[in-house]
Amino acid sequence: MQTNSITKPAAVRIADALGRSKIAKRKGVTPAAISAALKEVDSSGAPRQPKFPAAYYRVVRDMCLEAEIECPDEAFNFDGGE
Repeated sequence: MQTNSITKPAAVRIADALGRSKIAKRKGVTPAAISAALKEVDSSGAPRQPKFPAAYYRVVRDMCLEAEIECPDEAFNFDGGE
Protein backbone atom coordinates (compact mmCIF):
# COMPACT_ATOMS: atom_id res chain seq x y z
CA MET A 1 0.00 0.00 0.00
CA GLN A 2 1.76 3.15 -1.15
CA THR A 3 0.60 6.52 0.08
CA ASN A 4 1.69 10.08 -0.34
CA SER A 5 2.83 12.18 2.62
CA ILE A 6 -0.64 13.66 3.14
CA THR A 7 -2.34 10.29 3.58
CA LYS A 8 0.46 8.37 5.31
CA PRO A 9 -0.53 6.95 8.70
CA ALA A 10 0.57 9.09 11.66
CA ALA A 11 3.20 6.59 12.86
CA VAL A 12 4.80 6.45 9.41
CA ARG A 13 4.87 10.26 9.15
CA ILE A 14 6.55 10.43 12.57
CA ALA A 15 9.11 7.74 11.68
CA ASP A 16 9.89 9.50 8.40
CA ALA A 17 10.36 12.83 10.18
CA LEU A 18 12.42 11.57 13.11
CA GLY A 19 14.29 8.75 11.39
CA ARG A 20 13.81 5.09 12.18
CA SER A 21 17.43 4.59 13.25
CA LYS A 22 17.24 7.53 15.68
CA ILE A 23 14.03 6.21 17.22
CA ALA A 24 15.58 2.74 17.50
CA LYS A 25 18.69 4.09 19.19
CA ARG A 26 16.69 6.09 21.75
CA LYS A 27 14.34 3.16 22.42
CA GLY A 28 17.16 0.63 22.60
CA VAL A 29 15.86 -1.58 19.80
CA THR A 30 17.06 -2.37 16.30
CA PRO A 31 15.91 -0.36 13.28
CA ALA A 32 14.31 -3.61 12.09
CA ALA A 33 12.03 -3.51 15.16
CA ILE A 34 10.81 -0.07 14.11
CA SER A 35 10.21 -1.24 10.56
CA ALA A 36 8.34 -4.32 11.80
CA ALA A 37 6.07 -2.19 13.95
CA LEU A 38 5.22 0.01 10.99
CA LYS A 39 4.38 -2.74 8.50
CA GLU A 40 1.11 -2.17 6.70
CA VAL A 41 0.19 -5.86 6.81
CA ASP A 42 -0.12 -8.18 9.79
CA SER A 43 1.51 -11.59 10.16
CA SER A 44 -1.29 -13.20 8.13
CA GLY A 45 -0.89 -10.71 5.28
CA ALA A 46 -4.06 -8.75 6.09
CA PRO A 47 -3.86 -4.95 5.83
CA ARG A 48 -3.49 -3.07 9.10
CA GLN A 49 -2.89 0.46 10.31
CA PRO A 50 0.82 0.88 11.12
CA LYS A 51 1.27 1.99 14.73
CA PHE A 52 4.06 2.17 17.25
CA PRO A 53 3.73 -0.21 20.20
CA ALA A 54 2.36 1.58 23.27
CA ALA A 55 5.70 0.98 24.99
CA TYR A 56 7.29 3.41 22.50
CA TYR A 57 5.02 6.28 23.52
CA ARG A 58 7.26 8.13 25.95
CA VAL A 59 10.38 7.97 23.77
CA VAL A 60 8.61 8.87 20.52
CA ARG A 61 6.53 11.61 22.18
CA ASP A 62 9.67 13.16 23.69
CA MET A 63 11.44 13.04 20.33
CA CYS A 64 8.44 14.67 18.66
CA LEU A 65 8.42 17.44 21.26
CA GLU A 66 12.13 18.04 20.69
CA ALA A 67 11.60 18.15 16.91
CA GLU A 68 8.41 20.21 17.28
CA ILE A 69 6.30 17.80 15.26
CA GLU A 70 2.80 16.51 15.94
CA CYS A 71 2.53 13.24 17.88
CA PRO A 72 -1.11 12.11 17.89
CA ASP A 73 -2.21 9.25 20.13
CA GLU A 74 -3.51 7.45 17.01
CA ALA A 75 0.12 6.70 16.10
CA PHE A 76 0.30 4.21 18.99
CA ASN A 77 -1.30 0.85 19.60
CA PHE A 78 -2.78 1.35 23.06
CA ASP A 79 -5.33 -1.47 22.67
CA GLY A 80 -2.78 -4.30 22.67
CA GLY A 81 -3.50 -5.62 19.16
CA GLU A 82 -0.75 -6.62 16.73
